[in-house]
Amino acid sequence: MNRKSFLRSLPILGITSGATLIGCSTGAGVGSNSETELTGDNLVLNQAAEREAIAIQTYNAAADSGIITDQTLLNRAGDYKNHHIEHLELFNDLLIQADGDSVSVNDFGPDQRINDVSSEEEAILLAMQLEMEAANSYFTSSIRDLQGPNAKLVMGSIFPIEVAHFVSLKEALGRNPAVNSAVFTSLNNE
Repeated sequence: MNRKSFLRSLPILGITSGATLIGCSTGAGVGSNSETELTGDNLVLNQAAEREAIAIQTYNAAADSGIITDQTLLNRAGDYKNHHIEHLELFNDLLIQADGDSVSVNDFGPDQRINDVSSEEEAILLAMQLEMEAANSYFTSSIRDLQGPNAKLVMGSIFPIEVAHFVSLKEALGRNPAVNSAVFTSLNNE
């Protein structure tokens, strides 16, 4: 498989590997038997669900603004928004399993930085920033913050999808290389 084909398949690979990991039974619920661990996991999962709700609303606002005129980019934004809807559902499922409250996308608006967007390029740059912020958060949470094995698996399976979104958006801007070591520098510092 050549490099471009592989990069185009990253979102699909992330989704299918995530589904495979989620289907594995590695433990009960979100955390272990410790009430403290469940509370900590619920806090992290709630923040992740809120991040996904804000991303959904930001993609909606960018698409509805009329700033993005390229149909391919609009289609890509729609696809990524749908991924974020799926991620929100996964986080909400984990919250409900641990007797937490689910997060509703309707309780959130777009990221405030959308107010500073006045061009298609700025919209893509904001989307890239949101995707990398999510990737950083999920990477850190899946290896450091979460205690429950199922929560770690779900968040760990979503992390590569966020990175793939970032890479794809960077490529859409024509910035090469789409993947470089600098992209991942902040991930290694966590």
